[in-house]
Amino acid sequence: MWAGIELTGVFDPEENSLRGTMLIPSHGTTGEFVFKRDPDFVRFYPAPSITGARGRWEFIMRAVLDRIRRRTWSLGYFLRRMRDGKRYMELSLRHHYGRRLDWDEKKELFDLHLVLYEADVRFYASLIRIKLSETPIS
Repeated sequence: MWAGIELTGVFDPEENSLRGTMLIPSHGTTGEFVFKRDPDFVRFYPAPSITGARGRWEFIMRAVLDRIRRRTWSLGYFLRRMRDGKRYMELSLRHHYGRRLDWDEKKELFDLHLVLYEADVRFYASLIRIKLSETPIS
């Protein structure tokens, strides 16, 4: 089947894929191809005997779910959440202490409200209340 087909392509290391064009001289047809190799998905790939739609669908669901879990439970994800929470507390405390926030800081505080989960905002608000109650007023 592959005899007589000319393939030319370029390897893309960022995508871990081979992209190119193919030419079938006997038919005079051309086309594009993409060969991707993702080692994470190989372990979910179904056996060759499974060719039904249900088997392929299960493969896709398991592979995508694994990718989502890896991304959302990564160290970078938790570090970003901690950094955003600290910055939220810092800006909120400055605002509560009566220091004026400039326009960029107000926008940043508003954006943090959108990025942080509602439960996180409530948690940080409780920490801010504790911090304000510890602060002596003179």
